[in-house]
Amino acid sequence: MKIGVTGYTGRVGQLLVQELQSGDWSGLELAGGTSRKEDKNVHGMFITSNANDLFEKSDAIIDFTLPAATIKHAKLAAKHSKILIVGTTGLSDAQEGELAEAAQAATI
Repeated sequence: MKIGVTGYTGRVGQLLVQELQSGDWSGLELAGGTSRKEDKNVHGMFITSNANDLFEKSDAIIDFTLPAATIKHAKLAAKHSKILIVGTTGLSDAQEGELAEAAQAATI
């Protein structure tokens, strides 16, 4: 299963990338990550500023970003029928509702 990490440059994102690259996860492969910077390739890792591109390359996404970005990622998960694992905190009630709506079309 190919795993993408949104917000890979953050503290938790970096930990997730390191863990996925450690080789201790049979059957899991790091698909890449998102960054707010220009698209680039870091040590052979696919990095993009366009989350849609990461969703196309991944089977599941782990999201540790800001609430507004998490909602965008939930909508992309629904659009692409992908798994989204959300670790973002601080979502408003309205954002929780948007997350629940996206979860009708994706595993969130």
